[in-house]
Amino acid sequence: VFGAAMTLAGSTTGMTIAVVPLELNVNGLGGWSGLVIFLAIFVGFLCQPFARRMSNAGSLALGFVLIPLGFFVLLAGVWFGVLVLVLAGTCITSAASYGFSYLAALAEVTARAPNDRARATAGLFVCAYFGFSLPVIGSGVLADMFGLFTAMLVFGVVQLLAVIGVVIAWHKGRS
Repeated sequence: VFGAAMTLAGSTTGMTIAVVPLELNVNGLGGWSGLVIFLAIFVGFLCQPFARRMSNAGSLALGFVLIPLGFFVLLAGVWFGVLVLVLAGTCITSAASYGFSYLAALAEVTARAPNDRARATAGLFVCAYFGFSLPVIGSGVLADMFGLFTAMLVFGVVQLLAVIGVVIAWHKGRS
């Protein structure tokens, strides 16, 4: 579940950094791309002190809520051309990715593998980079075929379904 969280968080960050600036440019808001990329990374680091005060399960659960919420707020901002929604969605996804999900996943996998922390951490980052790259590439293919916004919408729906599936599996595993 922690690797899946990192995959989902990484995919959201990858989409925000790589694809959202393209859509902003289409809407005449390309000058804001730098701020979007900055917020996509920085806000999550600001949330880490809060995540440290939470249990790993609580932090991860909050990340699972914020990942799709933030992306759909961002998507609404792109659709309506409302920069404030794009920036707010970016901040929410960053909080989920680099704040709550990242810390919970890292703490949990290192605690579960005390004699093999380096390998466990490396495996976790493989999941993150898998999420960071492959969905962006897939969205690029979809964008060429159907348009950029449609690709982002498909990503959002798949992301939401993946989060729901992972949360259901996580809940069943804990029961």
